Amino acid sequence: MLEIAAALSAANVAFKGIKKAVEMGQDVEGIALQMGKWYSSIADLKEGCREAENPPWYAKATGDPAQLALKAVAAREAEKRMRKEIRTMLMLTHGRSVYLEFVETEKKIIRAREQEEFKRRRAKRQMQEMMIGAAILAIGIALIAGGMALLVK
Repeated sequence: MLEIAAALSAANVAFKGIKKAVEMGQDVEGIALQMGKWYSSIADLKEGCREAENPPWYAKATGDPAQLALKAVAAREAEKRMRKEIRTMLMLTHGRSVYLEFVETEKKIIRAREQEEFKRRRAKRQMQEMMIGAAILAIGIALIAGGMALLVK
Protein backbone atom coordinates (compact mmCIF):
# COMPACT_ATOMS: atom_id res chain seq x y z
CA MET A 1 0.00 0.00 0.00
CA LEU A 2 1.34 3.40 -0.95
CA GLU A 3 2.16 5.63 1.97
CA ILE A 4 0.31 8.92 1.57
CA ALA A 5 2.75 10.86 3.76
CA ALA A 6 5.75 9.73 1.71
CA ALA A 7 4.07 10.64 -1.58
CA LEU A 8 3.03 14.03 -0.20
CA SER A 9 6.56 14.69 1.01
CA ALA A 10 7.96 13.86 -2.44
CA ALA A 11 5.36 16.13 -4.06
CA ASN A 12 6.34 18.99 -1.72
CA VAL A 13 10.03 18.57 -2.59
CA ALA A 14 9.24 18.63 -6.32
CA PHE A 15 6.92 21.62 -5.82
CA LYS A 16 9.70 23.57 -4.10
CA GLY A 17 11.93 22.70 -7.05
CA ILE A 18 9.34 24.12 -9.45
CA LYS A 19 9.06 27.32 -7.42
CA LYS A 20 12.83 27.70 -7.34
CA ALA A 21 13.11 27.08 -11.09
CA VAL A 22 10.45 29.72 -11.81
CA GLU A 23 12.02 32.21 -9.38
CA MET A 24 15.41 31.71 -11.05
CA GLY A 25 13.82 32.44 -14.41
CA GLN A 26 14.57 29.06 -15.93
CA ASP A 27 13.16 28.26 -19.33
CA VAL A 28 10.38 25.77 -19.98
CA GLU A 29 12.83 22.85 -20.29
CA GLY A 30 14.25 23.48 -16.82
CA ILE A 31 10.82 23.74 -15.29
CA ALA A 32 9.65 20.64 -17.17
CA LEU A 33 12.16 18.45 -15.33
CA GLN A 34 10.74 19.53 -11.98
CA MET A 35 7.18 19.23 -13.28
CA GLY A 36 7.87 15.63 -14.28
CA LYS A 37 8.98 14.82 -10.74
CA TRP A 38 5.93 16.58 -9.34
CA TYR A 39 3.54 14.75 -11.70
CA SER A 40 5.06 11.44 -10.66
CA SER A 41 4.68 12.26 -6.97
CA ILE A 42 1.10 13.42 -7.46
CA ALA A 43 0.27 10.19 -9.29
CA ASP A 44 1.64 8.25 -6.30
CA LEU A 45 -0.35 10.47 -3.97
CA LYS A 46 -3.60 9.89 -5.86
CA GLU A 47 -3.04 6.14 -5.91
CA GLY A 48 -2.31 6.21 -2.17
CA CYS A 49 -5.58 8.06 -1.60
CA ARG A 50 -7.45 5.51 -3.75
CA GLU A 51 -5.93 2.69 -1.71
CA ALA A 52 -6.82 4.48 1.54
CA GLU A 53 -10.45 4.66 0.40
CA ASN A 54 -10.48 0.94 -0.38
CA PRO A 55 -7.87 -0.69 1.87
CA PRO A 56 -7.25 -4.43 1.78
CA TRP A 57 -9.12 -6.47 4.38
CA TYR A 58 -6.02 -7.04 6.51
CA ALA A 59 -5.36 -3.28 6.66
CA LYS A 60 -8.96 -2.72 7.76
CA ALA A 61 -8.44 -5.18 10.59
CA THR A 62 -5.14 -3.71 11.79
CA GLY A 63 -5.22 -0.05 10.77
CA ASP A 64 -7.27 2.99 11.65
CA PRO A 65 -9.60 3.83 8.72
CA ALA A 66 -10.41 7.28 10.11
CA GLN A 67 -6.74 8.21 10.23
CA LEU A 68 -6.22 7.02 6.64
CA ALA A 69 -9.24 9.04 5.52
CA LEU A 70 -7.92 12.18 7.23
CA LYS A 71 -4.51 11.74 5.60
CA ALA A 72 -6.18 11.34 2.21
CA VAL A 73 -8.28 14.49 2.65
CA ALA A 74 -5.27 16.53 3.81
CA ALA A 75 -3.21 15.24 0.88
CA ARG A 76 -5.90 16.19 -1.64
CA GLU A 77 -6.11 19.69 -0.19
CA ALA A 78 -2.32 20.06 -0.36
CA GLU A 79 -2.40 18.91 -3.99
CA LYS A 80 -5.08 21.51 -4.83
CA ARG A 81 -3.01 24.25 -3.20
CA MET A 82 0.16 23.24 -5.06
CA ARG A 83 -1.69 22.89 -8.37
CA LYS A 84 -3.19 26.37 -7.97
CA GLU A 85 0.20 27.93 -7.20
CA ILE A 86 1.84 26.14 -10.14
CA ARG A 87 -0.92 27.37 -12.44
CA THR A 88 -0.46 30.95 -11.27
CA MET A 89 3.35 30.81 -11.57
CA LEU A 90 3.31 29.32 -15.06
CA MET A 91 0.58 31.63 -16.35
CA LEU A 92 2.45 34.71 -15.10
CA THR A 93 5.89 33.68 -16.30
CA HIS A 94 5.31 31.62 -19.44
CA GLY A 95 1.71 32.20 -20.50
CA ARG A 96 -1.46 30.19 -20.83
CA SER A 97 -0.31 27.98 -23.71
CA VAL A 98 2.66 26.64 -21.73
CA TYR A 99 0.45 25.93 -18.73
CA LEU A 100 -2.11 24.10 -20.90
CA GLU A 101 0.68 22.09 -22.49
CA PHE A 102 1.88 21.00 -19.03
CA VAL A 103 -1.67 19.98 -18.10
CA GLU A 104 -2.01 17.89 -21.27
CA THR A 105 1.37 16.29 -20.63
CA GLU A 106 0.28 15.41 -17.10
CA LYS A 107 -2.79 13.64 -18.44
CA LYS A 108 -0.63 11.58 -20.80
CA ILE A 109 1.80 10.69 -18.02
CA ILE A 110 -1.02 9.64 -15.71
CA ARG A 111 -2.66 7.45 -18.35
CA ALA A 112 0.60 5.73 -19.24
CA ARG A 113 1.58 5.23 -15.65
CA GLU A 114 -1.78 3.87 -14.59
CA GLN A 115 -1.70 1.36 -17.42
CA GLU A 116 1.70 0.04 -16.35
CA GLU A 117 2.70 0.56 -12.78
CA PHE A 118 -0.59 0.75 -10.96
CA LYS A 119 -2.00 -2.35 -12.68
CA ARG A 120 1.13 -4.22 -11.63
CA ARG A 121 0.80 -2.89 -8.08
CA ARG A 122 -2.87 -3.87 -7.90
CA ALA A 123 -2.06 -7.37 -9.15
CA LYS A 124 0.66 -7.68 -6.52
CA ARG A 125 -1.76 -6.53 -3.82
CA GLN A 126 -4.36 -9.07 -4.94
CA MET A 127 -1.72 -11.82 -4.88
CA GLN A 128 -0.68 -10.83 -1.37
CA GLU A 129 -4.30 -10.89 -0.22
CA MET A 130 -4.80 -14.35 -1.71
CA MET A 131 -1.62 -15.65 -0.07
CA ILE A 132 -2.63 -14.27 3.33
CA GLY A 133 -6.10 -15.76 2.90
CA ALA A 134 -4.61 -19.12 1.93
CA ALA A 135 -2.29 -19.05 4.95
CA ILE A 136 -5.19 -18.29 7.29
CA LEU A 137 -7.21 -21.08 5.70
CA ALA A 138 -4.32 -23.54 6.09
CA ILE A 139 -3.90 -22.59 9.75
CA GLY A 140 -7.64 -23.02 10.30
CA ILE A 141 -7.64 -26.45 8.69
CA ALA A 142 -4.58 -27.46 10.75
CA LEU A 143 -6.30 -26.34 13.95
CA ILE A 144 -9.46 -28.22 13.08
CA ALA A 145 -7.49 -31.35 12.17
CA GLY A 146 -5.49 -31.08 15.42
CA GLY A 147 -8.66 -30.65 17.43
CA MET A 148 -10.26 -33.66 15.74
CA ALA A 149 -7.14 -35.72 16.43
CA LEU A 150 -7.34 -34.81 20.12
CA LEU A 151 -11.02 -35.73 20.26
CA VAL A 152 -10.43 -39.12 18.65
CA LYS A 153 -7.78 -40.06 21.26
